[in-house]
Amino acid sequence: MKTGQGLRVYDTGHITFYLVEVTPHPPIPSFTVPDLDEAKKHLTRNGCVILEERPSGFYFRDPTGVTFDSIES
Repeated sequence: MKTGQGLRVYDTGHITFYLVEVTPHPPIPSFTVPDLDEAKKHLTRNGCVILEERPSGFYFRDPTGVTFDSIES
């Protein structure tokens, strides 16, 4: 086991677990979409805000304030 400020790493030899201390937040539902660009266009046209983009997906917030994750299939 390795430790650091806010981090614990457990390496079992077959799998490594990373436990990170963060401010608690509710679960973030994730959706798989066939086309990220089309999904972004649709969501922003309907009042959603893109929060963070990644190569494989993005986080967005809907008009009621709920955050979701979207990944490309």
